[in-house]
Amino acid sequence: MTKVILGGIVGTTIMTLMMFFVRPILVGAPMDIAKEIGSQMGGNWWLGMAVHVLIGAVIVPVLWYAVLSKFLPGPATVQGLLIGIGLWLLAMTVVMPMMGKGLFLTANGEGPKAIVAAFMAHAVYGLLLGKIGSLQPAANQE
Repeated sequence: MTKVILGGIVGTTIMTLMMFFVRPILVGAPMDIAKEIGSQMGGNWWLGMAVHVLIGAVIVPVLWYAVLSKFLPGPATVQGLLIGIGLWLLAMTVVMPMMGKGLFLTANGEGPKAIVAAFMAHAVYGLLLGKIGSLQPAANQE
């Protein structure tokens, strides 16, 4: 379980850094996820960041460890990538519309580059979650 949480922490950290530093290269502006989530909670940036970290570092990794690993195909890295893609789809079809940004950011006016940037960030999150949080035991352990 420790490796899974560590995978979530690293994945969330890198994904968040991508929102601030890679997304502007692709889209022209950063994505302040803490501000976006916090805007739904009285405008509290710190609460928004806490929710973002809780979801990425704890909830999703534990859900993978306890449930999804039994149903998703492939090795841990593939499972992580599938989780990342699933989270991206959830963000684009549920979370962004709830935040007033439209289905696949259609109300946001940022276009396909923003969708690709979000996909890349979620894919990297999932790959790191799967790679670091691999559920496969070491060869010398049983």
